[in-house]
Amino acid sequence: MDAVDKADILLKSNVVKRELSLASIKEVLTEAFKVVEKIRGANIVMVIGNTGSGKSTMLSSLLKGPDALEMK
Repeated sequence: MDAVDKADILLKSNVVKRELSLASIKEVLTEAFKVVEKIRGANIVMVIGNTGSGKSTMLSSLLKGPDALEMK
């Protein structure tokens, strides 16, 4: 695989192109842990649910307000 900028190593499109080896996995995980370390102590919300349960709708409502939602 071509050399990838450290900032772009975690992009899904770059991760899936990598060879499956311990060295490659270690490199990706090392960069991922650096990102996680930057947000340590921050308030994080995780939204988990089945497809169609309203996760994206809830997030849109929180970000844009309930007036941004459409009736379907």
